[in-house]
Formats: sequence, structure tokens, C-alpha cells
Amino acid sequence: TLLNCIRYRYHDKEIFIYLLTYSTIRVLNMVFWTF
Repeated sequence: TLLNCIRYRYHDKEIFIYLLTYSTIRVLNMVFWTF
């Protein structure tokens, strides 16, 4: 149960990092296309 909880938290963090990276790439892409 503890391992499962840790795994769940790690997975959640991974998803958060993925979303953050995706948003940053989108913002940089928009900035790039503006110039």
C-alpha cells in the first residue's frame, strides 16, 4: 500500500512535469511565431 502510494505520487509528479514542459514549449512556439 505504501509503495502504491509512492508510485501514485511519482506518477502524478511526472504528469505535472510533462504538462509544465508542454505548456512551456507551446508558449515558446507562440513567441517564436510572433517574431
